Amino acid sequence: MRAASTFGRAALALPCLIASCAARPAHPATGADPEAGTVPPDAGDAASSSGGGGAGGGAAVGSALWPMPNGEDDVSNGAPNPMSYTDNLDGTVSDLVTHLMWEQRVPTTGGAGDDGYLTWAEANAHCGTLVLASHQDWRLPSQIELVSLVDYSNLGPGHAPVDESVFPDTPADAFWSSTRHAAAPTEAWTVYMDVGFTYAYDVTTVGKVRCVR
Repeated sequence: MRAASTFGRAALALPCLIASCAARPAHPATGADPEAGTVPPDAGDAASSSGGGGAGGGAAVGSALWPMPNGEDDVSNGAPNPMSYTDNLDGTVSDLVTHLMWEQRVPTTGGAGDDGYLTWAEANAHCGTLVLASHQDWRLPSQIELVSLVDYSNLGPGHAPVDESVFPDTPADAFWSSTRHAAAPTEAWTVYMDVGFTYAYDVTTVGKVRCVR
């Protein structure tokens, strides 16, 4: 049984560029409706994540310096950093723009229901103990790192707006970031891998996880 909690605070402004921004979706894992708020997150906040990532990894930096990968629509309008990934064929994917390395497949087990829906603490523990492709320095991504995977020119029902050629079977669910809500310490930011919205939820509710280094 997935826990029901009181969710909410503000959504990151960036996804509001799409027309459906005003209709905040229910949490994919619980069906609850997040509450509106006014306090935006620090887009470059990597607090709550530990370590710098080693080869192929790195901590998030301030948003003004972040080399955000750009989707096809943005690139056709002059954006400078086309999304580019390498499938390392070992369960990991390297982002050639951000130089982060990602867990390729989303866990489908773990959590109270053994279905891959984890609390924020469980998501942190999963990444902190993950050994993949001989790497042991995995961590939960910061909010801006997770948003960097979203291709806003690839939005649509029934699929996650990510490069499915390297991130297959990504569920259209809320994914945990390491970034806590600045005004609500019991909440952490998630990124919806359906329409790219970001919301803060109580850390005791559940979501999906994809680790980074």
